[in-house]
Amino acid sequence: MFRKHPVYIAFLIVVTIAVLILINRRDGLPGRQSSEFSSGNASLIDKVVISKAEETVILEREEHHWMLNGTAIARNDRVDFLLSCFERIEIVSPAAKSMKDRVAEHLKTEGKLVRLYVNGNLRKGFHVYYEPEGITGTYMMLEDSEDPFMVRLIGYAGNDIEVFFSLNHRSWQDNVLFEQGPDDIREVRLEYPETPEHSFRIRHNETNGVVLSELTAPIPPENTDLHEIQDYLFFFSNIRYEYPEDPFPDSLISGSPFADLTVITGTGREIHLKAYRWPVSDNASEAYDLNRFIGLINDDRDTVILEYADMDPVLRRIEDFQKK
Repeated sequence: MFRKHPVYIAFLIVVTIAVLILINRRDGLPGRQSSEFSSGNASLIDKVVISKAEETVILEREEHHWMLNGTAIARNDRVDFLLSCFERIEIVSPAAKSMKDRVAEHLKTEGKLVRLYVNGNLRKGFHVYYEPEGITGTYMMLEDSEDPFMVRLIGYAGNDIEVFFSLNHRSWQDNVLFEQGPDDIREVRLEYPETPEHSFRIRHNETNGVVLSELTAPIPPENTDLHEIQDYLFFFSNIRYEYPEDPFPDSLISGSPFADLTVITGTGREIHLKAYRWPVSDNASEAYDLNRFIGLINDDRDTVILEYADMDPVLRRIEDFQKK
């Protein structure tokens, strides 16, 4: 039949091509869904910067984890989810002509700017904003463009994608203070301002190995219990904190801490904790919580709560590491 009627063959070919085009176009935007805002292989991204006005969140990949603004460890699960979002962004349609200019302006003034880096080089930058009026939904626009598009996230039923680009530092931060093993620690310095005779410093010396010292003078190697120090360093592997429901009064953290702890990791990152006692009540200046204490971390920007059960093995005295 087809031999007698070659027009049918041509007709079938045209229909097949038309169907394939319709399948791939998806709302008349062929090929743009996976290239305009999607990152492609998100595993290559090693830095994400989210900003709006004076607020900035910087996520940077390190060997075993992500860092938040260079000072705190970020939640790997949260970052992994964000990276997966970059691979699933899909364009729904261009912004309607009647609201295109308004949406473009909102993207630049009220939205967030997201920049993705690979090997230190900017790979992609775009604005993201949830439009609550008119044709509601999440809109994106390339950093150097004036053309906004409504987008969706494949596999996500909601239409507010902007929420995943949070500028709340606490939503990104992993509540882990220390997670280092003995080989990851270059130095520990613990100072007790009220009883300085108990203060000490432990550091790895390329020439002499582990060196125990007072804050000013080293302890002779023959008087140092290296086994005790090695056991001590294991206690830094999993120490976490929590944020208070309400801010602490400044009066509780205005004086000298009862302990001032600094840990320098193998990569040179410095983790600093100032520890303050937590009064049982405002009228009981000499009575303190026996289970928890107040800590200042992240360059004294964050006030947190730690438990003595976690920290007691770390809050040691210099005599604990000297041979009896």
